[in-house]
Amino acid sequence: MSLSKLYFFYGTLGHPPLLSAVLGRLPALHPARAPGYEVRHACDAAGTELGYPLLVPGPAGVEGVLADVTPAEEEVLDWYEIGYRKEVLTVTDAAGQPVAALAYLPEDRRWTPGRLWRLDDWAGKRAIWRRWPWPR
Repeated sequence: MSLSKLYFFYGTLGHPPLLSAVLGRLPALHPARAPGYEVRHACDAAGTELGYPLLVPGPAGVEGVLADVTPAEEEVLDWYEIGYRKEVLTVTDAAGQPVAALAYLPEDRRWTPGRLWRLDDWAGKRAIWRRWPWPR
């Protein structure tokens, strides 16, 4: 009997080197999509982008990954994702099947959604991830 939980990662944790650094291992990742959501830059009250993403309702749909997370890893993620709350979303797996998975959504009114956020843009600006000695 597995105690792991299925998570949907849509933002920085969808980047394998960062997920590996946070969890201490790289779990198996499976593509998935969250319809009815989009990823936006988190902004402060003045509209300044803060460098991390928010999952918010929207028409674009969000590409991400599914991963099984152990209870110990879940504790680490909860600490890493301070300012976000866990919620069960119905996402679509690579076979087109609906799957229930946990995701971190922003706490209400903590940040303002800004322009659309893309993982490729974020990762491309961080050349250190190309050199990071993460498990493969």
